[in-house]
Amino acid sequence: MSSTSGARTQLKQLAARELLTFSSDAIAFHDLQRAFLLLRAGDVRLLHADLLATYRAPRGSDEWAELPPDEPYIWEHLLYHLRGAGDGAQAQVDFGSTGLKWLMLRYAPVQKL
Repeated sequence: MSSTSGARTQLKQLAARELLTFSSDAIAFHDLQRAFLLLRAGDVRLLHADLLATYRAPRGSDEWAELPPDEPYIWEHLLYHLRGAGDGAQAQVDFGSTGLKWLMLRYAPVQKL
């Protein structure tokens, strides 16, 4: 059994016990469970920074407006993770060309052809 299928099996078992909500593209914890996990996580700022680094690496840039449109998680949670990483300057939306482009892409309705 691959580690991916093993993890998926464990997630399904936890969902069956109503310890989390699990779908094909998302995992959600109850607020108290999430708070407990955050207490046990260690340096949460580093975890946010590591997650952001994985999205920066392929592009080699902090131009968040250049994120691929098929990355719904990071589009929905970018500001949360920037703040969590302690990157307040980056989290403040600059209404220059990059900030405005990011806002337009983030909040414009996506139309499928």
